[in-house]
Amino acid sequence: MAQTIEKAILECEPRIRIEKISIETPKPEEGILWIHLDFYIRQTNSRSNMVYPFYLKEGTNL
Repeated sequence: MAQTIEKAILECEPRIRIEKISIETPKPEEGILWIHLDFYIRQTNSRSNMVYPFYLKEGTNL
């Protein structure tokens, strides 16, 4: 999954360089997947990070 994310960013947002991608499943029974991105913007050399919670079972009434 990390390689797919890196490839998508490379193809869709070439101004960003990924330094690290980590993926966690803190509550796999609830279908939660956390994707952490450490990146910097090439033109400004600004460093930043993003944590995006992704719910595998979003919108279901289980």
